[in-house]
Amino acid sequence: MCILFKNFMYDFFQLQYAARFYFSVALFSTLLFVLKLFVFCDDDFGGEDGIGDSSSHSDSDDAFAFLSLQSILAFLMGFGWSGLAGAREWKLGAALSFAVALGFGCLFMFISAFLMSKLKKLNEINVVDLRECIDRIGKSYTRFSPKSAGQIQIEINGRLATVGAVNNSADEIKSFDIIKVVRVENDVLYIEKITEEGE
Repeated sequence: MCILFKNFMYDFFQLQYAARFYFSVALFSTLLFVLKLFVFCDDDFGGEDGIGDSSSHSDSDDAFAFLSLQSILAFLMGFGWSGLAGAREWKLGAALSFAVALGFGCLFMFISAFLMSKLKKLNEINVVDLRECIDRIGKSYTRFSPKSAGQIQIEINGRLATVGAVNNSADEIKSFDIIKVVRVENDVLYIEKITEEGE
């Protein structure tokens, strides 16, 4: 390990000042980018899908995504590696290498902000008007005793969601029975089992 480190430091100091600068920026930002990516995935994708109270997505979220730490690190990563390639591999001049580094940095920043925005939307819990669920067909996810609460699966906002509901009837509803939302009060869905006569 010590030999590898010594060789690395020797090669590092053999670089020109510009290449050394680009390499330092690239290595440092790449390590932080990977670390931040793991933190992002752990924070935003650790929970379960569902419908609840949450702030809805706005255009300002996309704007601030460009100024997020993740995007800044992506810029520095693209800036560093492309600048290093321009100065060392492509043999470009200092000014042209810097221009290439800026261009690739901006490209990396845009791609990172775009991907993070899409990933957040996938995990986003939207606020919905549950009254739109009236007369909608779904299925019970748990067993409902008469007038008791449980969970159902129903399509909301174009995606299948598991939400709480109350049995509106005096009949038992078994798991995976086909149900229908008959009314909504205080953001609570009231359901009834669909019988053969009611189909």
